[in-house]
Amino acid sequence: MNKVYLSGSFVNEDEAVIPVGDRGFLYGDGLFETMRAYDGRVFRIDDHLKRLKNSAGLFHISLRESTEELSGIVHELLQMNALTQAYVRITLTRGIHGGNLWLDTGENITLLVNTREYHGYPSEAYERGMKLLVGDTVRHTRSVIGRHKTLNYLESLIARDAARTGGFDEVVFLDETGCVTECATANIFFVRAGELCTPSAEMNLLPGITRGVVMELARWGGRKVLERKWKLREFQQADEVVLSNSLMEVMPVSELADTAIGDGAPGEVTLEVAAAYHRAVAEECGGQDEEV
Repeated sequence: MNKVYLSGSFVNEDEAVIPVGDRGFLYGDGLFETMRAYDGRVFRIDDHLKRLKNSAGLFHISLRESTEELSGIVHELLQMNALTQAYVRITLTRGIHGGNLWLDTGENITLLVNTREYHGYPSEAYERGMKLLVGDTVRHTRSVIGRHKTLNYLESLIARDAARTGGFDEVVFLDETGCVTECATANIFFVRAGELCTPSAEMNLLPGITRGVVMELARWGGRKVLERKWKLREFQQADEVVLSNSLMEVMPVSELADTAIGDGAPGEVTLEVAAAYHRAVAEECGGQDEEV
């Protein structure tokens, strides 16, 4: 029986109970982190946990556990479930609704950690690249939640469903000025004359952990990395477009808003960064999923 960690205890998954009055259920009042484990170790777990702690502090959710304690919980759970290649999710909510909608509702938070076996996207996705639709929803610059992984995820789910219905793999969002921000579940880059370009973290987008690693590795490899505001046409005219998140890692894009990118095959910089990412995983976690 698969185990989960729920608010202080390791329990069987089918015995884990979250009260119907939990504010995460009632209002989407919570946060989450999605991570990937290789050979039983989570890649860049400290960065994920620091982001969770920072967001919890901003939204006044009383996450008392330190990053070291959270890391210990995650890795103990992986061992309990005998998982090596794994999906890991931490879900944090404000806890039981106390009758008002203030944020200072005490310290009875809900903390859930769950894991499952995971072997990545199919190899065919990396060979053909993803097709992206431009979403109808605008990511407004002044949104207070855009830079955080909150449980308010319906906007992205609706956009992704529209993309899937239209024969696309993902959706990219623009801000109110028509500049590209991010995808529903990934950060986005493009390559121009060998330079790696990405929307600035000062925009209303999630500063992804994998995004940071990709930029770090590109710089180490001698690539110039540019962060600023970019119009959609700059992505469409690029030599390469690439996505990143913790589960897909580094994913090529073959089409953006019905415009083919490059020659449709994964480009030189995309392959270079993907290989560097796999090496970093192997160095830090002791292995690499062979199916990616």
